Amino acid sequence: MKHFRPYKLIQVVVMLFLEIVCFCLTIFLSHSEGISSPPYIFTILLICLLAVFMITFVCILYDLSLFQKMSLDYFDVNKIAYLDQLTGTSNRHSFDLLLKDFASSEELAEIGCIAFSLINLPSVNETKGYKFGDEIIRDFAEILSVISESFGIFGRNSGNEFIIVMRQCDQKKILELIDELNIQIYAHNGLLDYQGICYDYGYVLNNREHLDSVSKIISLSIQRIVDKRS
Repeated sequence: MKHFRPYKLIQVVVMLFLEIVCFCLTIFLSHSEGISSPPYIFTILLICLLAVFMITFVCILYDLSLFQKMSLDYFDVNKIAYLDQLTGTSNRHSFDLLLKDFASSEELAEIGCIAFSLINLPSVNETKGYKFGDEIIRDFAEILSVISESFGIFGRNSGNEFIIVMRQCDQKKILELIDELNIQIYAHNGLLDYQGICYDYGYVLNNREHLDSVSKIISLSIQRIVDKRS
């Protein structure tokens, strides 16, 4: 708001001065005999009115440019706070905020969660470099983000871990998601000349586990990936 203070003060002073001039000229003309009035009075009045309109127009444009800049600054801050910088998807902070409104206590019993991990990321980083590893992460996140739209909410949990949480989830819904994901990954990897996306997953159906919070459901789904490797 500090950008507005000096500019707004100048704007108010100039506009007030011009309006007073216009008011005085109008009073003068209303008490004169019209045609016998000095012609320069009309010219001054028209110039003042034109100046008022021009200044107003310029000020509106300037205000819009400032508001646009402020909106962009807010958007950048919002991205930093809520979006994962590498993938552009929801980070864990924003994902947790979404979860607060996602599952009520009545829905918790039917919540399902599936966690994903890129198990070949270390080998891609080692053989091809971190640039290719980051590409794998971004591509996998994009695929999951698109697929999750018809299933639930999606976010990146950490480096190579991703989560999808779903309402009214059962075994059939999990399998449908995995089948669709495998089709997308098969098509994706077919376009690469190096090792593509290779993932593992773990899932939890709370109608079986009866956990009392979404965070516990997420933690257990991640733990089941770890258990597979041990």
